[in-house]
Amino acid sequence: IVVWIAKKWLKEQFPERQAYGIAVLAWNPLLLIEIVGNAHNDIIMAFLSLLGCYLFSKKRYKLSALALAFAVLAKMTALLILPLLGIWLIGKHRIKQSAEMAVTCILVTLLGIISLGSGFSGLMQNLGIQLGLYLRALPKIIRFSFLNLGLSNKLAMYGEKALTLPAFGILTIKAIQDIKRRGFISAIVVVMIGYLLLVSPMLQPWYLVWVLPFVALLKRGKLQLGALTFSMSSLLYYPVLFVSYYLSPLHFSWQIAMFLFMI
Repeated sequence: IVVWIAKKWLKEQFPERQAYGIAVLAWNPLLLIEIVGNAHNDIIMAFLSLLGCYLFSKKRYKLSALALAFAVLAKMTALLILPLLGIWLIGKHRIKQSAEMAVTCILVTLLGIISLGSGFSGLMQNLGIQLGLYLRALPKIIRFSFLNLGLSNKLAMYGEKALTLPAFGILTIKAIQDIKRRGFISAIVVVMIGYLLLVSPMLQPWYLVWVLPFVALLKRGKLQLGALTFSMSSLLYYPVLFVSYYLSPLHFSWQIAMFLFMI
């Protein structure tokens, strides 16, 4: 379904990119390994995000907001997309539509969270346990390095935030400044990859699934090449992981090695 939506979008708005874009998406090794092979559910968020943005491009804003709200309920990272679309609408002087989308997304997301009941707290606890196990993310590596230097946990956390959040903020501001010239698809790719590299508390190869459908829509150039290279290099995580199984896979040095090979 993701490939079909991408094909339909390319055919309608970027026909000259259709063949290459579909090949980039349908035959991407990361997608074949992580979705077809490992069956990660990240493709659900990718599908809903892509559907929401496609409906957005067709000016069906309420349906777009509904799809994006479901994407947020699948993976909270989809929240990164919503402000970019809102800014795009405001730039087109469609403030009413922007407000309607925001209200719809917030209400549907809240209803979804409420429907989980006590299961939501269990979900967050499980997420916290996972984040404590893995250090293969830039913020965690920076914080752990500060802790090894003798800093308190509080100071290490402040140091981590001071190094990562401004960098991500600058990247996001640049993407927003270019959104009118380059379009909201490019902005989504830049912000999502920036999030994964700079501020995500955990980096897994299959997280690239969130952004690859949008990469397939891009014009061929440095941004698309960089994103595709990242999707390929992220698979280098597996050789390091398999070797670490015979040693100490959760040791800090192996986590750093996995992160460096991925990027």
